[in-house]
Amino acid sequence: MKRFLLVLAVALALPAAAAAKGPDQATISGPGMKTVTLGGNGESMGSALGELTERAGLFPALFVTAPDPMLKDAPTKSLGPKYHIHYRVPGPESGSFAIDQDVYPYAKGGALTYTKPGQRIFDSRGPGGWFLGGILLKQTLQQHGLPAKAPSASGASGTNAGLVAGIAIPGALALAAAGLLYRRRSKQA
Repeated sequence: MKRFLLVLAVALALPAAAAAKGPDQATISGPGMKTVTLGGNGESMGSALGELTERAGLFPALFVTAPDPMLKDAPTKSLGPKYHIHYRVPGPESGSFAIDQDVYPYAKGGALTYTKPGQRIFDSRGPGGWFLGGILLKQTLQQHGLPAKAPSASGASGTNAGLVAGIAIPGALALAAAGLLYRRRSKQA
């Protein structure tokens, strides 16, 4: 009887283990950093991709887990700039699944990810939600090019807007003064 139960347990565990595939690639992008692509085994904590998937809460966002670390709502409204992780998960028959996460590495209280509910993975749809990755997620992202501090909200476009205003306003004033001077001379003549 014990042998039968052991064989049954192994037989039931094999399909579950075969279906539990992680990503083989992740692309990270956002303000102030070059787009970075990580490859490898997304299930191995010994790899850069594995550390990212673990610290970003990818598996509990895609598969129901107990205890469930996912949050229904963001724990803060101070999220800071949004970054993006796009995962490729190999599927059956040489296909793949695309999974997307929004990342807020500078959120007040620690780095957060948001995975939209309902993303298709194998024969199901992920529950999604918010995940608190904290300082470990932020450090992992910094190892791959995330700036130590959040880029300024104005960025380069704010600098360009200031430059344009700095040139346009004095230029408009000079044109107005020239117009008044021309008008005065016209009346005198």
